[in-house]
Amino acid sequence: MENVNNQTIKKEFYHPIMDIYPSLKNQRECKSFSDLEYLKMGIGRTIMAVSSGRDWVQQYQMNENSKVSVGDFFDALKSPRRMAMIEEAAQKICLKVNESTKSNHDPFYCFPEMKKFAVYATDGHSNKASAHDPLIKDKKRACAHIYSLNLRTHSMTHLTHCQPNEGKKKKHEIMALKELDSSILRMNERTGIKVIHAYDPAIVDYAAWRKWKNTKGIYIITIEKANSALEAMSVDLADREDPVNIGVISDQLVGSPSSGEALRRIEYEDPATGNVYKFITNEMTLRAGIIAYCYKMRWDIEKTFDETETKLLEDKEWGKSAVAKRQHGCFVSMGHNLMLLLERTIEETDGIIDQKSLDKQIKRKIDDIQKALQNNREPNYLIRTFHRVTQRSLQFIRWLRVVLINQEPRTVSIGKLKPYMEAFIE
Repeated sequence: MENVNNQTIKKEFYHPIMDIYPSLKNQRECKSFSDLEYLKMGIGRTIMAVSSGRDWVQQYQMNENSKVSVGDFFDALKSPRRMAMIEEAAQKICLKVNESTKSNHDPFYCFPEMKKFAVYATDGHSNKASAHDPLIKDKKRACAHIYSLNLRTHSMTHLTHCQPNEGKKKKHEIMALKELDSSILRMNERTGIKVIHAYDPAIVDYAAWRKWKNTKGIYIITIEKANSALEAMSVDLADREDPVNIGVISDQLVGSPSSGEALRRIEYEDPATGNVYKFITNEMTLRAGIIAYCYKMRWDIEKTFDETETKLLEDKEWGKSAVAKRQHGCFVSMGHNLMLLLERTIEETDGIIDQKSLDKQIKRKIDDIQKALQNNREPNYLIRTFHRVTQRSLQFIRWLRVVLINQEPRTVSIGKLKPYMEAFIE
């Protein structure tokens, strides 16, 4: 990569795409509308504030002096071959985020037992139907996408979307997950690594859990449903002397006649709020407090969805076909990952971090500690000692939108960013 001060932020932002593009097996030479231009155009649409595909194409034509048409863009969005190329690119960009992650970004780094675990927050997120989506039972239906957020690196992956079967109003997330090849839920982790997915109770299907665990080393952590029939099969196994288990009320083996195997129920009281949670998992080796911590960190994916929907304004489908929807999900994940890579490059090169957001997070954690102490509960040190920005601030995104168009020298753009990362705009 050339000297960063001799380029623009736009070149820096898209550099990872330029780096991986020659290695994409599914890319082809298309003179009228190249795959590389399409990649950049799709990612650009996730970043810029636009109201529709036509709005974006017009902005792109004017800003890039391009002859690409509305038809060109939407034809590419329907192309299965381009979809394969986009999915391949999304995987490679995700890998770049993982490789760029340092220990201070990883909330599990200081726990030796976590060296052989990858931890993901996985969840569904719905978009409004596109303008051309067909009616299903007299109404346009939202489309749910399922994403995974790597809780160690914060990279985002689009797994699938819940396309309803003909005549059905919706498809449940667990059905979409069970239709995936189990290897997809391995998240490309290397052999010997156990993969944990922290999911809301929509994931409950004990037969699927058993299959994923026994065939692929995939484990689930979720909240026990109110109507659960699981019964205790052991005494409390929690180690009260271990500081990692602060807040743990009990740790028991549980089961039901229908499940066919023992699971684990961990009852945990949040020191700040006093709320009690019952976690269910098929992971039997990690300390109870770490299981609770994994689920606590699942909140990061909700913050990422907030970034996508309310800050990037990606709340509506781009097209009606399954191919278009899969591409859209991949473009959203690449937009998130490229912003994260840019933010980390700026931190390393210029020493600029989102201090205002960190200060806000630290203040919230101090408040939680005070609440716990006021109610005679011991604060959980796992939560209070780790600080990480969980989403890009709106001020950063506004700045990025401007500098991607202006293409001014990098030093000028960075000078404009710094005050917006130090304090909230007044």
